[in-house]
Amino acid sequence: MTGTVTDRRLIAGFCEDLAELINKAEELGIAAQVEDARIAMASGSAAPADVLRAFRIAIGLAESTRGVTIPGQGQTPPPPGDYVCPGDTCDRRAYREPGGPVPLCLVYRRQMRYQP
Repeated sequence: MTGTVTDRRLIAGFCEDLAELINKAEELGIAAQVEDARIAMASGSAAPADVLRAFRIAIGLAESTRGVTIPGQGQTPPPPGDYVCPGDTCDRRAYREPGGPVPLCLVYRRQMRYQP
């Protein structure tokens, strides 16, 4: 499954932030909204921009807000041979530490796919 460049970037950004969102969701009282957005993003039932807009509104952010930045979620360039989206719907890439666990995609709840 493929999408537009913008869709792929939106899904990648959501996927990168998802672990932190899940960790803080209960404390912030937005666990149900995070899970709803994850399911909608994984199912492809709506455009990623629409899913994110609905999520922002559901958690009380103004519709005009462009995005949410979570501290500590900086991007780094991937090394050769890394892990990619298991659903092939976004451009997220993840590095695996030698001997470490295979990176997970929390949108699809599956291990990411290795790509040399």
